Amino acid sequence: MIFSPLVGWWGNRLGSIRLPLLCALALFSIASGIYACLELFATHQKYWMLYSRFLIGVSSSSVAVCRSYLSAATKVKERTGAVSMVSLAQTLGFIVGPVLQGAVTMFGEDGLPLIKNKLHLNMYTATGWINVFMGILNFCLFLPFVFKEKRIAAREAMMQQGLQSEKETWKSMKPDYLSAWTLICAFFILVFNFVFLETLATPLTMDMFAWTKGEALYYMAWIMAVGAILASAMFLMIDPLCKRIPEQQVLIWGGFFLMVLGRAVYIPMSDTPPKLALAENETLSALRMQESMSAYVYGSNFTDVRSNLTRVDFDYSGPITTIDPISTDNAQELLGCPPTQEWCKTTRGMTISQFLIGYAFTAIGYPIGVTLITTIFSKVLGPRPQGTWMGIMTGSGCLSRALGPVFLSTIYTKYGLYWTFGSTAVMMAATMLCLWQMRERLVPIPYDMDPTVGKTFLSVVFAAPPAGQLIFSPLIGWCSNRLSSIRVPFVLLTALFVFANALYSVVELFPTPQRKYVLLCSRFVFGISTSINTLNRAYISTATKLSERTAAISMSSLAQTFGLAIGPIIQAALSAIGKDGVLWYGLRINMYTMAGWICAIGGVVYIIFLNPSCFVHRTIAAQEAMKTSGCSKAVDTYEPLNMFSIWTVMIGYSVLMFFYVSVQTALSPISLDQFGWSHEESLYYLGILITGGTLCSCAVFLLLPQLFKW
Repeated sequence: MIFSPLVGWWGNRLGSIRLPLLCALALFSIASGIYACLELFATHQKYWMLYSRFLIGVSSSSVAVCRSYLSAATKVKERTGAVSMVSLAQTLGFIVGPVLQGAVTMFGEDGLPLIKNKLHLNMYTATGWINVFMGILNFCLFLPFVFKEKRIAAREAMMQQGLQSEKETWKSMKPDYLSAWTLICAFFILVFNFVFLETLATPLTMDMFAWTKGEALYYMAWIMAVGAILASAMFLMIDPLCKRIPEQQVLIWGGFFLMVLGRAVYIPMSDTPPKLALAENETLSALRMQESMSAYVYGSNFTDVRSNLTRVDFDYSGPITTIDPISTDNAQELLGCPPTQEWCKTTRGMTISQFLIGYAFTAIGYPIGVTLITTIFSKVLGPRPQGTWMGIMTGSGCLSRALGPVFLSTIYTKYGLYWTFGSTAVMMAATMLCLWQMRERLVPIPYDMDPTVGKTFLSVVFAAPPAGQLIFSPLIGWCSNRLSSIRVPFVLLTALFVFANALYSVVELFPTPQRKYVLLCSRFVFGISTSINTLNRAYISTATKLSERTAAISMSSLAQTFGLAIGPIIQAALSAIGKDGVLWYGLRINMYTMAGWICAIGGVVYIIFLNPSCFVHRTIAAQEAMKTSGCSKAVDTYEPLNMFSIWTVMIGYSVLMFFYVSVQTALSPISLDQFGWSHEESLYYLGILITGGTLCSCAVFLLLPQLFKW
């Protein structure tokens, strides 16, 4: 707890974790060696053991720099899987450790002499020597010719930001400190609850189920072994699970919610009080002097209990058999809930089913919570050196381990199960609600976006295409009236369409500070190119008879709607490429840029179809009017316009489009904010939704000509 932030800060200052890790491993080996050689010290052995344990604690502060390096040596998309594997390795250590401890018991207390009458290899010192060997092995593995440090996260951010140095990159990306401290507090609460249960498990089972210490150790060893296997399976499942569900949601519902259930399940639900037992020399007097206490003394199904304990059933009035004190070597082992804990006399007991279900919830929720807190914490901090911050988080976990026994001695022993598990359940639930409120901020710093870009600028980007169309549509329509053919405006606007989409697709080639302006320019030019709709509608009016116009406009709108239907389908299909995509001759092809390239290619094909051999300009409407009126010139057929009707239609059209575009623009952010979808999920599901809507529109367009004939 004390040295974790200091070691993390030291690693940040050095810019390398090698020296802190080598020092920590050397200290670990020395401390383990001192523990294994305690019998060499003639005096003050207990202080030497305390000193060795403190040094092992200091050496374990290297966990902070290990977590810091894990964040620095992985890409954002790799982080969750990497942290899961490290946590899995740590859990496997918890499994293998007791197995090794059990294996070395064959040496016994006397063991084998290493130095005659001075130093022995026994079941206690063997674990120390194993630690010495493992420490030396790890020390060798971190030497320069074996372990090569990589700074992948900083380089990833530097390349995507278009900056020249790693320091410049992470300084330009300010982390969300409120989110960071929220995660540190959540980590403290999570570890506190887990360590508290780990500490309480053995005395709790002895109190609730009247197990002997040997029975409690035996059964808890099996329960914890199964729990460790379950936790290992969860570590393997976290990465694929987070690829389908946002990490924040998995943390809140898969981690903390299950931990809350695990605490709530432990609130007593049995119909009977906890099993209370009294020693033989106290039982008789207690039964005779306090009838009220007889309700708390009960019988047992253990037939061979090697103690002088007497247990009877509720309201038992028969003879009380005793065991010869000589045969038990005067052992005094009180089984059950101690009478000194006053709450044992008034609190209902806990069932074994409750205990197992609660432990299962904990075995599932804790690995999810501890892994994803560390993962999200590293992503919130960004590519900056994280040694100090990881040290603070590690220190908070150490503090929770220190406070667990204190909480046990004060709350559990004095106030009992209701206060113990009620307070921890409320503690976990409050932390869960806090994370729920902060869920939108528990996201990685975007590397590929200028950090100065906010929602206001994004709104301007969304407004750029319609603004370009608004400004240039009347101008282009006026120019086309002055030309004998609309071919030239069609070709020019389609060329602008190709240019705008190509520029959008290569935005990443520009330095990050200029990307937002390049993106804005591409969207504005794209809006100008969409003024081609003006020419399209004008040409339909020119190239059709009055009787054909409704059907022609319906078919044109149907074709446009088909484009709106096919576009989302293509976008949804492109989401399979992902955000990272592939690099092709320096250009990134991903789910965003691929759509731009498809549009650019489509524009080139359209320009080919506009050549004179394919497209022939027609003026059928003017010829019909001249024939009907008997005029020789098209100009002579023009009549004064009803401006009131025209402006009414234009205002109605603008209001209709305003509401339509508002809903269409809001769909994506609403889905991201309200449903917690990832960008890929948003593109996929909205693609299906919009496709369904446009198919309905297509049916309406097909029905319109028939409706007007009625």
